Amino acid sequence: MDTAGQWLSACRSGVETVSGMLKQKLAPVMATADGIKSAYQPLIETYKQGEAALRSKMNTHLALQAQLAREAREQVAAEVGAGHEVGVDVLAVAHGVENVALPVGMGARTSWAFEVADEGALRRAVALQEIIDAGAPGNAVEAIAQLLGVPGPASREWLTVDGKFGTKFAREHKQSASVPGVAFAETHSVTAARTKKN
Repeated sequence: MDTAGQWLSACRSGVETVSGMLKQKLAPVMATADGIKSAYQPLIETYKQGEAALRSKMNTHLALQAQLAREAREQVAAEVGAGHEVGVDVLAVAHGVENVALPVGMGARTSWAFEVADEGALRRAVALQEIIDAGAPGNAVEAIAQLLGVPGPASREWLTVDGKFGTKFAREHKQSASVPGVAFAETHSVTAARTKKN
């Protein structure tokens, strides 16, 4: 055991010695690598900032076009419902004819997002669902909903931390999504074709 203890100490000492030698040998290489990084990193950051700024402007424009088209469709529905003719310019916007096209190789992605706008209302809606699950009669549920100040129940899964349930719910229900205390919004973003790396 004494001999094993001596060997153990020697091994531990050897690791420290060789690690020190390795660190010493790597020091000039690391200094060179840091120098190279500092030369290229600012340019990479400039390109990243440029990409982010351009994407933001393009995404804002896509959202504006979608809003104008939605408003034009609502106007078309109102005009037709009232028995009036609809102007060609309104129809063009409603159908996206006047939209500015994206560059070749780029596309647009539409997705749905959610945000808990009123956590108290959401928690009351979840409580209502638990009352329903406990077997409360229908007329009592309606009275309790009025008492809680919520239009309907919400699944307990809305209270999870990771938000996966909410994202999935927003994606599946889109504009028909309705949960007390939760706001849903359509988002638009540009997508670029992947570039091959050499």
